[in-house]
Parts: sequence; structure tokens; C-alpha cells
Amino acid sequence: MCSSDLLTLPQKTAWTTAPYAAYDMLATPATVAFTGAAVNSGAAGAYATSVLTITTATADITEAMTVVATVTAVKTPSSVVIARTDVALEVRDKAAGGLIADCTAVTTSAIIKGDITVGGVTAATATPGFKSIHTLAFTNVGEIPHTGTIKLTLPAKTVFTPNPKTTFTYDAGATAAISGGNTATLSTALAAPALTCTLDTSPGSATTLAEIASISMTVTNIKTPSSIVAAKTVAALLTSDGVGTISDMTTVATEQIAKGAVSTAAFVGTTKTPGFKSDHTLTFTNAGEIQIGGGTIVMTLPNAAGLTPAPTKATVLETAAGSFTQPLGSTGTALTPAWSAPTVTTTLGAGGSSIPQATVGIAMKLTNVRTPSSIVGAATGTTVQTTDGVGLCDELTTVATDQVVSGDLGSATKTFVSSTKTPGFLSDHTLNIKTAGHVEAGGFIVLRFPDLAAGTQTGWNFETPLVSFTAPTGPAGTAAFATRVLTITTATATMAQSTQHAIKITKVRTPSSIVAAGVVSDGAIVPAGVSTQDAAAKSIDESVAVATDQIVKGTIAAGTFASATDTAGYSSTATMTFTTIGQVQAGGKIVLTMPDLNAGTGVQKGWNFETPVISFTSGGTGAGAASPAFATRVLTLTTSGLLRSEEHTSELQSP
Repeated sequence: MCSSDLLTLPQKTAWTTAPYAAYDMLATPATVAFTGAAVNSGAAGAYATSVLTITTATADITEAMTVVATVTAVKTPSSVVIARTDVALEVRDKAAGGLIADCTAVTTSAIIKGDITVGGVTAATATPGFKSIHTLAFTNVGEIPHTGTIKLTLPAKTVFTPNPKTTFTYDAGATAAISGGNTATLSTALAAPALTCTLDTSPGSATTLAEIASISMTVTNIKTPSSIVAAKTVAALLTSDGVGTISDMTTVATEQIAKGAVSTAAFVGTTKTPGFKSDHTLTFTNAGEIQIGGGTIVMTLPNAAGLTPAPTKATVLETAAGSFTQPLGSTGTALTPAWSAPTVTTTLGAGGSSIPQATVGIAMKLTNVRTPSSIVGAATGTTVQTTDGVGLCDELTTVATDQVVSGDLGSATKTFVSSTKTPGFLSDHTLNIKTAGHVEAGGFIVLRFPDLAAGTQTGWNFETPLVSFTAPTGPAGTAAFATRVLTITTATATMAQSTQHAIKITKVRTPSSIVAAGVVSDGAIVPAGVSTQDAAAKSIDESVAVATDQIVKGTIAAGTFASATDTAGYSSTATMTFTTIGQVQAGGKIVLTMPDLNAGTGVQKGWNFETPVISFTSGGTGAGAASPAFATRVLTLTTSGLLRSEEHTSELQSP
């Protein structure tokens, strides 16, 4: 005989917190079957208004039989609910549906949250401090109904080691969308660190996300942590029906946030000559945001060995100050540079605003940067990093630095001045130059003098010279001379940059005969003149325009020519006395031009020298003349020794 079983399932109001939807199934369930003792009874089912009716089809269910009915595709309530023990069950016969038996204590299962087992968050740009689209991919467990929610809670900063200054953050303008096989329109609500996305509730747009579905949800404007962090599996995902939990996962994966790349970076000086202290500007394009209130820009410059040619000292900062000139929103940000060779760490303080991601043309000016101590080539060995004050954000290891070229020593007074401007004279001279870059103690001033052999017996000479700085007076020095090159080694103090210096050099002997005014220069095809150098003899400043004086003839004073016998036509010894101004070197000449006595005097024959013999009786020891020659009133004496600047007496004897 046929009979019916009527099971009245709970409506959602049966639970104190009513789920979005209660039990549900098809009006005609796909499969209804008896198992166990009633397996042969056959069954058919119908469902309407929370009531499931199962009708026996082929055999009776006898009294006291244990009945098990299986119904497929029954949808549980839309969120977790407790078990009910008050569900009504009736058994009726076929005829007029008469009641056979009933019960109001049928127990339903507790509906517990499902476990999402596959889930992860990936960023379009996985570098620090960068705002981009992030994608949440997961496999759904229970159906998410219309007005249901997907809640993503990203990791707090405390889960990372070290803790970044900020963790994942959502911009107020963040939007979310679901795409792929399951699509839905979402609205978003932010309560950091959680983002809750609700399926669209607008009329006519009701939709659900099916159970066991692969969901891909994109969220705009999520900013990554402010510095590099490791991958983690601690993000939380929770789905709900808008009332209670459907399923969750507390091990959602977030990816490693790796350092970003600084680009188009250069460190450029205002003055590109050695040893010069001036403003320099670092320009670059960042990747991630650089935060005020503790963020840093770290620049590591090459040491001396990293430059070519290697100077004694590389770039240094001397009590530097910093400021942004670009972007305009950051010009009011307080900057504090700290120098620990070869690195300057500049901390962003208060004021202005954080520098947004991917800002082109950031310009940070640093004052009091001193260039390397001598000329160096352009280089790309500087590293720039940005940090949040805790960890690394962006980096570039190929930042360009300037070529540093020789400065100009001739920008002001540039002279080598003689105290006495006559040939062969030993006196003090003063070198006047204006430095471009500074010269530290132990550096050099090198003067390269011209080769005057074509017009003089000897050129410029230095005889155990001493050096003193007369203005300014701080530095001191020593001097050495060899092969037309005078090298002054500085000591005790630095020669300051951009300073006019007067340096007195003693015991300088002028060229051996008159010369035109010129310059201190070796006269080479590529000439070298006066230069300053660091302690490694590498060039700082130079000039080929340091002027030398015209060297003019001196005036012989107190000269006499006295005959031993003052009678006409008498051959005797004559004594010549004179005082030289400059020295006359061995091989030099003394020339006497005797007066012409033939014209207008009535004298038949004037002065004559007949194979004279010369000897010096005072001054010029060892300077006896060799091969005296007389012709046309001119007596030429060639010295065989040195005649210094003093009075000389010589005897001229004729047989």
C-alpha cells in the first residue's frame, strides 16, 4: 500500500540569528530513495514551503521498521546554525491522507562553517609601498548568496620580522570585482586591516557564487607593506551570507614583497672640480612610496679605490644639510642627512607629504659636499636605497656620478714675481695663485719652468729654497727643485678652496741673461704649468697662465779702469774694478768697449791690448779669464769661474 512521510524542515526564523536562507531543495528532488529495511518500498518526493513529502511507491513499510530515506541535492541553511530537536514528522496513509503517526522531536544536524583549503593573494606589483591591483583567488565551499560577503583580512605588520612601518593598506577608493566563470558585482567597505565585499543588493541584480567554485576577486588600490617582507600564510578569508559565517580560511598566502627598482638616478655637483665643497643634487625616480616621519634615502658613494684614477680621498660630506626641490609637495619636508663614510643617510621628518610611488624627477639637494681630492672619471658605482626607516623599499646600484676635472688656478691674480728683476740674481720670489679646490696638508704645488737654453746660459734656478705662506698664513711647506720643476709640499694646514694665496720662495735665481715676460710652463705641445695636487700627486687645479716678470739688464755700479803708469803709449798693468748685479757664470763674458779716441782728439792711436793676461785680485776667486780677445776697441774676457754678485777687481797685464 502507498503511504506518505511528511518532514517539515525549520524555517530560517527557527534560529535566533536567522540565516539568509533555510534548508532548500528542488520542488521535485532528483533522487529520493529508501535504504535499509525499507529499501524495496520505492519512493518519490515533492518539496514545497519547507515541507518534504516522500511517498512509498512499490511496497509497504511495515510496522516497527527502521526507515532511512535519502534525498539528494538538499541545500543546507546559508550560514552556520545550531542543531534543532523539534522538527515535525508525520506518517500518513494513502486514503485521504489519514494520520498514522507523528513526531515533533526529529533532530537536524548542526551546520558548521566550511573550510576553504585553497586561497592566496597576489599583487600586480609586488614591491614595497606600491599601490596596485591585488587578486584574491580561492575555491569556495558553500554557496555565497545575494547580499553575502567575502571578507579578506590581510596580515598585521607584527607578523613580519622586522616589522615594516606599515603593512598592507586599502585606499579609500578601493573597488572589487569578481571575474571568470563566476561573476558578481561587489560593493566594498573598509575597516583596516579588513576589506569586506558584499554581493550586489540592487533590485534585479540578485546573484550567487556557487559552492565549490573557483573565485577570482580583484581589488584595486591595495598598497603593499612599506618595506620588504617575506611570504606569509596568515591572511584570513571569511565568507558569509550577510548574517553568519559560511566558510573561512586563516592560512591565506600572501607573496614575498621584494625590493623595487630606483631608476634614472644621478648625483650631480654644482662645481665639478677636485676638492671643492658645494651643493650636490641627487635625482631619481622611485618605485614605492617614500614616507615622511622616518623614511630614509640612503646613498653609498664609491670609496677612493672605486674611482679611476684613485684619489687620496673620495667624496665627503661636511656638516651637510638637505632639502627637496622636487616634488613640490615635499619641499617643506624636514631632511636630516647623517654622514658615515662612504654613506649618507637622509631621514625624512615632518612637513610636506610622503613622496608617492613612481614619482619622476625627485630632486634632493645636499649642501657641503666635497668632491674627491683629485680628478676622477665619471662613474656608475653609487648605490641609492629608499627605506621606511625599518627595512628596504627600493634600490639602484648604478647611480651616475660626475667626472671631476681640474680646476682653474688662474681665476684671479696669477703671477710669479721677482724681488729683483735682473739676470742671475738670487732673491725672494712670490707665487700668487687662487685655488679652486682645497689642497690638504701633504699635497703639492708644482711649478714647471720653461726651457730657456736657446737664449740663456741657464734658466730659472732654485738654490735650497725655503717656502712660507704670507697670505693666508696658516699652511707651511717645503720645496725641492730638479730639472726645471719646483715642487712645494704643503704641511700643517689645508690650502682653502677659492682662496687667493701668496707664497714666498727664497733663493730663487733669475735666468742668466735678459728674457721677456712669460708664463710658468714647460712649453710642451700639451703644456703643463702650475698645478696643485693631492698627496698621491693627482691633479686638483692647474694653470698655464701664471705670469713671470720680464728680466732686464742690471746696472754695473762703481766701475773704474786704472793704469799702473798713466803716460801715453806705455804698456803696463791696468786694474779694472766693478760690482756685478747678477752673477756671471763660468763661460760668461765681460766685455769692455773702449772709447774711440781717433776722432776729434788728435790721438793717433787709442787704447790697445797686446796679448793681455787677466787675473782677479778680489772677488771671483778662480775666475781668471781664458782666451781674452781684443778687436776694434772691444776687449772680451771669457770667465773660467763664477762671478757672484759682489765687487770684483781684475788686473790686465800686457807684455
